Amino acid sequence: MERFKEQIARRVNQIGEQFSSDNDVKVMLDNMSDRVGSSYDAPSTSDETIERIAPLNSSSQNSSPKKLIKAKVSEEEEIINSIDAAYFIDNNEFDAIDYELKKLCDIEMCYEDIQRERFRLKSQHTVVSKQISTLIMQKSSSYTAQVGEMENIRDDVGDVIEEILSIRKALSLATEQTRTCLGLIANEKKKNVLNILKTTLMTIKSFYEAENHIRETINEGNFPLAIQMLIETQIRAAEYSEFTCVSDVSSKLREMSSLLETELAAQLSTIAVVFDPEKYRCIFTAYEMLEKSDIVAQKLLAAFTEAIETTTTAVILDKMRESDRQEDATYTSLCLKLDSEQASITFREMGFVLCRSFYAYHKILQFHSSESASETSQQLYKSLLSSRADVFLSATQRLLVLVESRDFVSLKFEHILDIVDSINRFNNIGRTYFSCNQQKLGESIEKRTEIYFDRYHMERMEELYMFIENESFTLCPVPFQFTIFDLQDFEFLKESRQEFDNMNKIEEAAENNVETSVELIKNDWQNPFCQAAIRSRIQSSYSQKSSDERSYSTSSAPENFKSQESFSEDPLDEPVGAPTPNLCNTALNLLRFFGRYLRMTALLPTLCAKSAPAIIDLYEFFFASVSSTPVNICHIFGSEGAEFIGRIPRLVSCLDGISKKFSKNCEGSSPLRKVFQRDDNRKIYPTLSPAVQIAFIDNLYGACERIIAVNSIEFVARQLDLIRPVIESLLLEDVRDSLSVSLDIFYSQVLPCQSDAKVLIVDASASRSLRLKSLVENVSSVKWDIGELKSDHNSYVELLIQDYELFSIRLNSIKENGSATLSESMANFFWSRAIYYSFKALVQGYGDGGKCSTEGRALMQLDFQNILLKLEPLCGIKPIPHANFVDSYIKAYYLPENGLEQWIKTHSEYSSKQLSSLLGAAAHVSKKARLRILDALKD
Repeated sequence: MERFKEQIARRVNQIGEQFSSDNDVKVMLDNMSDRVGSSYDAPSTSDETIERIAPLNSSSQNSSPKKLIKAKVSEEEEIINSIDAAYFIDNNEFDAIDYELKKLCDIEMCYEDIQRERFRLKSQHTVVSKQISTLIMQKSSSYTAQVGEMENIRDDVGDVIEEILSIRKALSLATEQTRTCLGLIANEKKKNVLNILKTTLMTIKSFYEAENHIRETINEGNFPLAIQMLIETQIRAAEYSEFTCVSDVSSKLREMSSLLETELAAQLSTIAVVFDPEKYRCIFTAYEMLEKSDIVAQKLLAAFTEAIETTTTAVILDKMRESDRQEDATYTSLCLKLDSEQASITFREMGFVLCRSFYAYHKILQFHSSESASETSQQLYKSLLSSRADVFLSATQRLLVLVESRDFVSLKFEHILDIVDSINRFNNIGRTYFSCNQQKLGESIEKRTEIYFDRYHMERMEELYMFIENESFTLCPVPFQFTIFDLQDFEFLKESRQEFDNMNKIEEAAENNVETSVELIKNDWQNPFCQAAIRSRIQSSYSQKSSDERSYSTSSAPENFKSQESFSEDPLDEPVGAPTPNLCNTALNLLRFFGRYLRMTALLPTLCAKSAPAIIDLYEFFFASVSSTPVNICHIFGSEGAEFIGRIPRLVSCLDGISKKFSKNCEGSSPLRKVFQRDDNRKIYPTLSPAVQIAFIDNLYGACERIIAVNSIEFVARQLDLIRPVIESLLLEDVRDSLSVSLDIFYSQVLPCQSDAKVLIVDASASRSLRLKSLVENVSSVKWDIGELKSDHNSYVELLIQDYELFSIRLNSIKENGSATLSESMANFFWSRAIYYSFKALVQGYGDGGKCSTEGRALMQLDFQNILLKLEPLCGIKPIPHANFVDSYIKAYYLPENGLEQWIKTHSEYSSKQLSSLLGAAAHVSKKARLRILDALKD
């Protein structure tokens, strides 16, 4: 405490010496009383002041002044004692704020603790300030007296100093005059020589410093400043050419001019790879300052050509094996040594680096295309604009060498598509931004892709052959209401066609020699070969379908195909809750083949002349393999026991045409001869897999497999009808007419035959599921020439009903097993065909029964009505199909002679034998009329 008081007294004396009057003391005291609080005090409102004053006033009223003063003094002493010792150390570098903050760093404190600490420091500051003010007031009177004495002393001393100064001034003046006179004569000449020497040396030194500074500026890329410094230094150096060292500097400066131009050319090479507007502005300004702006266009073209060659070679070297890398090898030899597995990614990366240079070229064009550009800049813009096609051709040549070095036959399908897509995008950039439609690159890729497509189609035919031979015709799980557009291979159709429309417009403008406005690459243009652009295309291609989109109908087709007339009504629309389609694995793979062919054609439209016939080949081979044979019994699902199946003329004609077409492929130079000719055996179609059992009546001779086969053919046919607008939209004008004829023939003659194939395949099962031979024998053995009508039906009725019941059980077992989706329409179709053949056998038996009386005909009618009565609950079809075939044949017996003759003429569905039998049984027909009718039947 004593030490603190001594420091306070010492500080008060120092402050007292600074004031010359009582007024100064009062001013200082007033200022201190106005500001006693800390600089960190928060602003207080008038309400807070009132609240603080109120308790003080109330406490002052309740306490005597003496006690209050005593308590306040005691409180102030406690506050002074609580001040840290560090504040009493005489140290001018002591920082109170830093000291207090460091104390808080080591302690975890909450907001209340910080507030409490702030108020403690504030109270200490207030008490200390008050103590200082009190001491100043106590010493003010003595201080005033001392100040007065000091003023008097200062006046006296001032007079003495003035006298001394005047004496010294006179003495100094005399001394200086003497020294000046003596030194001027001796030193003037020496001083002038030294000044000249110094100036010369400093100038020479500045030349060397300028040389280093210019080099540094060139390395920094600030070429305009470097040129300005170089010119100024050369002008100054010419004034000191008599010095040998300055001559050396001048020669170095001339060499630096060449170095500057070399560095400018090198920087242009970097600009050709990655464009930097500030760097290019410096380079162009430097050429203007050198008055060589007329060679900038030539330098830029050379820089871009070099950049294209360098970057493409670097891409090839990066993708090669270490053992094959040769830095001195030519670009062509490097391309030939490139691994085929790296071809796709090499094309993509090469497209990326080329498009990066294209972007830089257009940024330079954009730099010089502004209206405020100088005349030199505009001339450069025109020169670069006219030479942009040369830049693109230079890049195209590098790609062309890579394309011609590749054997596409050894590449994978996806790699081929990636390469073709990369070439298409590259050519599109050339047409859009460089007004260059390079045909040679397109022709080269088309030629190799066509060769690849021939081999690929042959492999797919072989694969289809293998699929069919190993097909077990089991249900392939697909979503209900599934369509071809749900396959991943058709996702490419969802891509917008705007790019292709723009391409067509550019091509039409080029063909018509229409001058289009110059289109420059925009600042937000994205390199189509960068990873971000590729990921964006993949994500948009495989985006999830919205729940309110089309329910797997034709609305899933791309928007640009919806305008086609065949899409106005969807032939595949099914009611909600439709069963899952029965699809075999071969059919699903066949649809995928269609998607691959169309995708390749969309990328390379010239393939349409091959892809459209190839799609037809695939379907016809699949269709004929499942449903054809020269004897008109299905090739895969046929059996020698299906002797009741009749010929279907339209199907026979269609299958004969397909067989002849594929038979030709076994001969000559057809690329498909390996598919259709195996082991020197002229076998065209594959055989049924041993895993498929179609020789047992318990499974209705493979009814489940037949259902899947039939539905697969129908489904594929419907999908082909669905994608017809897609196929037609991909046809080029020069082949559209010929291919349209082939497509019309296919869609009008081949595709509709799938309904006939359905009848053929189901009939091979339905015609053998009933004992029709026994039925004919039993019916024909019945004696119909009776004189009295029986009350009971014949025994063959029970035999036929038993067969119907077994047929119903076996057919329902398919639905119960879940091995195939048996729709109501398919079940009814099976029943319809079984009923057809059973009723046909009935008519055959009635015809072979010989003579018949009226009572016998009535018995026939009774038997048939019993059959219909018991058949209806079994098949669930009302009315019974083909019932009129039997009923009409029975009732024709009752027709008169003229009516019977007319009836025979109009009912060609019956055989000549059946009609002859009917005439033989009708005793009321005259012999003359019978002979006339029989002659007509023979004709």
